[in-house]
Amino acid sequence: MRDRLGLIVFGIAGLLLIAVALAVVLRSRPETPSNGVEAAGGPETLANAAGDGPDVQLSGVALTIKEEGEVVWRASFGGEVEMDEEQKLASATEVLWEFEGKGFKGLTLEAPLMRAAWDEKRLTFSGGIVIEGEDGTLRFSCSTAEYEFDTHKIIGRGDVRFQRGNYYGRAQEVVVDNDRKTVRLKRGSLTLRE
Repeated sequence: MRDRLGLIVFGIAGLLLIAVALAVVLRSRPETPSNGVEAAGGPETLANAAGDGPDVQLSGVALTIKEEGEVVWRASFGGEVEMDEEQKLASATEVLWEFEGKGFKGLTLEAPLMRAAWDEKRLTFSGGIVIEGEDGTLRFSCSTAEYEFDTHKIIGRGDVRFQRGNYYGRAQEVVVDNDRKTVRLKRGSLTLRE
């Protein structure tokens, strides 16, 4: 059930971003819907120049996603968020994704760019990714990453560097399963430094 809720909430989050854009443009305050998604618009909101297309751009947006009344993750976008409802796509810059609830303590993902595709049920991060958790004792960096809504896994690829306590590694791929609190390195090496 949690998997289905994640997909539903993701779709609602996209629609909510559009609603927030319209609400800020009309100078009205966005309300928190009862579906578990909360959004906050920043001081600067931009609609497309012509005003007649489905694209919406926002700046300084934050989302909180709840499942069964508990916060699952929070996302903030320091740059712009662009939505294309017809193509079911969204993109954002200066992304900070914070995972809450069960799993690694304080797990965050920072990325310069994010692309969301509702049909694919995944988020794609690029531009150099940093993933941290466990008060900084768990740290990854990689070129790109994906978040899969159905499995709740983060998959990092490309020049993966890993640190957990005194263990350091390099790999071609890392899979972070926040639900099971496990990390798996693929095609790489791991060393212990005393």
